[in-house]
Amino acid sequence: MDGWSSGRTGAAEPPEMMEALVQRVRKLRASIESSEGYAESTAAVLGSYEQRLSDIDAAMRPIQVSRQAAQRAHDNIDRAIRAANAILAQVVTAREAEATILKGPHEDLESYLKAVDRLKEVAGFFTLKDNFKNCERFLNDINILLSKSSLMIEEEFKNLMITHSTPVEPDLLLGWPSKPKWAIDGDTEASGGNSGDSKHPSKSLATTIDRTPAMILPRILPLLNALAQRLVQDGNQQSCYRIYRDARRSALELSLRKLGVEKLSKDDVERMKLDALEAKIGKCTQFMRIAMRLLLPGERKLCDEVFHGISFNKDQCFAELAGTGVLTLLSFADAFAKSKRSPEKLFLLLDIYEVMHEFGSEVVQTLYVQGASSTGMSTPSDLSSSGVSRAMIKERFKSFNMQFGELHAKQSLWTIPDQELRETLRLAIAEVLLPAYRSFVKRFGNLVENEKKPHKYLKYSPEGVDQLLGEFFEGQQSGE
Repeated sequence: MDGWSSGRTGAAEPPEMMEALVQRVRKLRASIESSEGYAESTAAVLGSYEQRLSDIDAAMRPIQVSRQAAQRAHDNIDRAIRAANAILAQVVTAREAEATILKGPHEDLESYLKAVDRLKEVAGFFTLKDNFKNCERFLNDINILLSKSSLMIEEEFKNLMITHSTPVEPDLLLGWPSKPKWAIDGDTEASGGNSGDSKHPSKSLATTIDRTPAMILPRILPLLNALAQRLVQDGNQQSCYRIYRDARRSALELSLRKLGVEKLSKDDVERMKLDALEAKIGKCTQFMRIAMRLLLPGERKLCDEVFHGISFNKDQCFAELAGTGVLTLLSFADAFAKSKRSPEKLFLLLDIYEVMHEFGSEVVQTLYVQGASSTGMSTPSDLSSSGVSRAMIKERFKSFNMQFGELHAKQSLWTIPDQELRETLRLAIAEVLLPAYRSFVKRFGNLVENEKKPHKYLKYSPEGVDQLLGEFFEGQQSGE
């Protein structure tokens, strides 16, 4: 009895703690059985552990052994209690996270994403408990809930993009700023510009990007960024890409239509009287300037803000959403160039030539160039040691091959009868495209040259690209 008495404090506490823990498990189990979600599997896990605790308690009570044996029993029980507390804490966390997740992300996105993260941590905890009874079913229910949360995040991103991707009203575009540098009357003093800037108003989209109207309410941008980041992290970048591109392309095209931009054919141009044609050219010139000075820089800025800090092909996404709108803007110039010539149209042709010369390089940059510098690519030494980065370079080459092939097929069918305009556009494209592609091949070409089929990736040499650019706007028939 002396041996038991001397260790009484250490040996007597565990039964009391064990009984308290058993009661806690029973109470939590009863509560969970009345809740939704993965209650059945959670209750099964707790039931299994409740039985285990009861068995330990039953085996412990009649023990009357030496002080050393009692201490060992105390230590073992203490470890079991700590493990049980850790498991119970994870179950409680999972239940709380479930309640937040089932509410959806709309009301409190930050709390929702934190709940998803906590549930992922719970899943990781139980994944390591391979010997825990009924763990597999519990984990399956957690994974089902995590899959549901991913769908909710995607749906919330889609709803926000559609809801807030509204067209920019014409009054805002026509009055932003009150006297812009590109105003039709050429008034640069009122805009605060200098004569040097007015001579070259189209150096790049970046020159006006800070003066563009907000395409989406600023308070929505952090939400879109957080949702996009989570979609990409969860491997849903294709859905993220498609949702963003489609929503913004629709908004841009609607903005252009409300402004008055329409697609015209050669027959439409030839039916117009000279006065109507002159007025149409004036409007198209204005629309082109608005698009290149406001709409496209605004879309570029929005794309950068939504996907800030995210490994995402922003350039290609922007090019795809802007492509249809820009081609619609260019359709009038193409139709006019293909229409019947007449002396009275000469000055009108010069007007078109002037605006095309002004914006030619920007149009090409908007549609067809995806600069390697803005994609966060690593240096060649980093790439050579990274299989993922090497795969990324392969995809970049394949993407260029596909897009340039499509570009060549389309633009070779276009006809620009005026030789000077044709050569100017070719030069504008070459000045933007060739240096970027030549630099890319020089830096990363060696990473694909040793592949079994290097031509699958390095399909075009810079010289070959230059030669093919010379076929643009010749009106070649398919198959020539």
